[in-house]
Amino acid sequence: MSINWDNGNRTQLKTGETLTCHNLSAGQLYAMYFYNDNYNDKTVNVNVVWSNSQPPVMVTVPGTTGDAGLASLALVSGDDTQVVAASITSTREAHLDCWLCSVGMPINDPSLTNGELPSDGRPHPFGGYRRYYKVLPASWNQITLESMTTEFILAQFQESFITILVANPIQSVPRRIVPMGTVAQDKDYKIVQPKPGEPAQRITYSIQGDGTQLVWMSADSLKNPGKATINLQSLEELYSAYRPAEKAGRL
Repeated sequence: MSINWDNGNRTQLKTGETLTCHNLSAGQLYAMYFYNDNYNDKTVNVNVVWSNSQPPVMVTVPGTTGDAGLASLALVSGDDTQVVAASITSTREAHLDCWLCSVGMPINDPSLTNGELPSDGRPHPFGGYRRYYKVLPASWNQITLESMTTEFILAQFQESFITILVANPIQSVPRRIVPMGTVAQDKDYKIVQPKPGEPAQRITYSIQGDGTQLVWMSADSLKNPGKATINLQSLEELYSAYRPAEKAGRL
């Protein structure tokens, strides 16, 4: 059975079904989230088809017990295809919790908590279905991610680029991140982990806004709501203090 997935909304995919999205946009990079909600430790494999001339890509979604697992992410570019489809390969009964995320997706999904990320310098919690967005002005900002969860994965979407933040990493490249087509690491996405000597639970980095929207959504387990936070701090006031000195030639 084919299920229309054009809005990218959170949907349950079962054995014998196919989720199909027909409207990927050129210039945008997407992440297909697959969360194993079978409540057992049975791994589920997903076939993702993005081209008629290329073989499907296999995405492994490890089993979970009591909502303790993480989502697997399949990355696909709208420059490669307008259509992407996903189906479970298992012959036994299985099901997955799925959604499609980018700067523009999912579209009006009431099952996800979607809200603007305040630039107030305060920590804001992540849950399994929480999506943050923000249009950053052309100024510098600082983002801090903190999580006590092992291998907490957060995707930051910027049109055609995704930054994947991994707190408490257990390996250099998470096996749950699966690129497809021409999508390649360091070209279309990058993986950021805590720097040597810094706490493994925290990632801090600076980002300069350009007036376009950013989106953040985690791949954390549903068992850990509120155990991770994101903090967005505008540095505009800090840099403003240097401008008079710069104009006077003192810096």
